[in-house]
Amino acid sequence: MIAGAGFVAAIVLRHEPVALAALTVLFWVWLEWLVFQWRVLTADEVFQSIHRKWWDEGAAHASGQRSLVRRVDDVTSVQLQATPHRRLAGLRIWVEDVLPAGGVAVGGSPRAVSDARAGTAWTWSYLLLLRRLGRLTMPGLHVRVTDGAGLFEHHRFVPLRQELTVLPLLVRPETTVSVLKQNNAQLTLGQHRFQRPGGAGELLSIRDYLPGDPPKTIAWKVSARLGRLMSCEYERETPVRSTIITDLSLYQFVGRPGPAPADRVAGIAGSIARLLLADRDPVASLIVSGSNTNWLPHGFGERQLTRLLHTLLTHVGGHSVPPGIVFEDLVEVTWATCLHHYPELLDPRVNPQLGWLRFTRSGRRRRQRRQLAMALAHLQQSPPGYEHRLVEDRQELSFACRQFLADHPSDWIPLGVPPAQRLASARHATLDTICRSLVRGVARAKDNELFVVITAAPVYLDEVDKLEEAVRLARAAYHRVMLLYGVPEPDELQVADPAARRILLEERQRETEQSMSQLRERMGRVGAKVATFSDARLVSRIVAEVELLRSGRGRSVGTRG
Repeated sequence: MIAGAGFVAAIVLRHEPVALAALTVLFWVWLEWLVFQWRVLTADEVFQSIHRKWWDEGAAHASGQRSLVRRVDDVTSVQLQATPHRRLAGLRIWVEDVLPAGGVAVGGSPRAVSDARAGTAWTWSYLLLLRRLGRLTMPGLHVRVTDGAGLFEHHRFVPLRQELTVLPLLVRPETTVSVLKQNNAQLTLGQHRFQRPGGAGELLSIRDYLPGDPPKTIAWKVSARLGRLMSCEYERETPVRSTIITDLSLYQFVGRPGPAPADRVAGIAGSIARLLLADRDPVASLIVSGSNTNWLPHGFGERQLTRLLHTLLTHVGGHSVPPGIVFEDLVEVTWATCLHHYPELLDPRVNPQLGWLRFTRSGRRRRQRRQLAMALAHLQQSPPGYEHRLVEDRQELSFACRQFLADHPSDWIPLGVPPAQRLASARHATLDTICRSLVRGVARAKDNELFVVITAAPVYLDEVDKLEEAVRLARAAYHRVMLLYGVPEPDELQVADPAARRILLEERQRETEQSMSQLRERMGRVGAKVATFSDARLVSRIVAEVELLRSGRGRSVGTRG
């Protein structure tokens, strides 16, 4: 711009040396642009080779491993090594590793910059913290190539896709649960004998002696014949069946694409299932989402735990976009994410738009919708004419945007909060489904069972009444019910005065504590145990409920403790 202005001024003032100098600068810039465009466009790939490695306690996982398993809140070291293309030698390359949704770099930086040299590779590393559950994706690297002076730049997206399965941190049942069950002293209904180790009189199998086995279980004749101690295992007559009812409704995902309450709910459900399955008890799972349910029948062992975790992660990972985001923000975020990942699809040379659309706000949004419709139709390999449907149909475009954001993470999504009326209706529908499911579970139960309900705390009086009625029916059939809930956080207050905001927050906190105290009192009145997610004795309380069912004690309705 300076050279052009100087050239025009020199022509007007008839100053030939200045005009020649300005023209020389312009000619040099034009040659630099031609050389830059030729070197960038003739290079098929930005990098000759690129690798991403994961380091865990000294062990490396190569980038060829597309599916990796990690645990939430674990810090992993990620190392990248890239070799630029030989035609890009002398240019400056800016690289950014696109992090998965809910991933945060806590050490180092996923960005790197270096001057490209032929045949020379450079490496950089950073520490990645995964804060949400489910299946996450690391799609690749966003690359920006510039010349040495920084006058011109070219954007590309280099795919380096890796799938991450983030599992919850499960509580390890070390000595909290016994290995062999004792005889159940409570009333048994129906036939409960099955091929599992227990304390009945029917012989199941003979195995090697383990330290801690009772001497009365030693098979002396078999031990004498084999020359080593062998123990007898007997069938178990009465298992302690458990059903975990997990609430994964709309309001549990407020906070996406980052961490949300649903992550903690899924972690608690998995920990309780692992605790119960370690005692060889059958465990079932019921996932509630509004009026919809997903039932997993009773099962045993690690296979049942794997099925339960797979079901939980499927529900948790299916909500990558917050439920309260408006349509205009969704389109704008999707357009920015598509520009970040696939800049060539939104290039005006291949995706042209009318120039007058960019000067007004409505025109800019219309231009974004048209460009985004063409890009999404190309990425999804849709039939001809589908992009026109995306432009005109808001619901279809919203579905396509959510599907795109589920596969391509973005940290630009605003934390949308659904309206209060929508949250209240979702909570009412979920509580009705939980109560009906609890009643159906009581109707088909064969023995005294344990029902664990993990949900949001009921706030209104009619919600507490419905839950109390369902729990009373379960306790009347000598079942145990345990309610786990998270303490609701107060809403944001649009009050400018700090003193008034503090007074209102204290008043809301006092009301919340009073309602939670009434909930614990009413649930304890019908014999149900209540605990919060942050309870340090949560595992001990679950074990106590199992022991009560095993021994047959505490069968009276209305007991506390």
